[in-house]
Amino acid sequence: MIELVQDLLGTPYRLGARLPGAATDCFGLVVECCRRMGRPIPDPYVSAEVPVDAKHWIAERLAGWRACGGPVVGGVVELRTNEHPAHVGFLVSETEFLHSMRKTGAVLCRLDREPWCHRIVGFYVYGH
Repeated sequence: MIELVQDLLGTPYRLGARLPGAATDCFGLVVECCRRMGRPIPDPYVSAEVPVDAKHWIAERLAGWRACGGPVVGGVVELRTNEHPAHVGFLVSETEFLHSMRKTGAVLCRLDREPWCHRIVGFYVYGH
């Protein structure tokens, strides 16, 4: 699975951006990963100029997703940032996820290491 998304590593972060393009936000990265797997997902786009309520934003984007008891390759992990569910990553394995943030761009991280191990809200798969 990592080989499928390897070329996305280092893609810069920009709120509301989507691939193909020069940058993407965390949900845009999930959208692209799912497309590459042959399982496109809906993407209710948010303009970078519109203020975003992160909790509502995540809930809207996770409509159609089913909660899982643990990580599922090709699924999504929902994470807290600043005490609120406000971030998602694409699960490339049962221990690693690909995500994008302002400071890092697209990077691989482990679920069982700081800072993410204590920020996991849940795991989801689309439509199954």
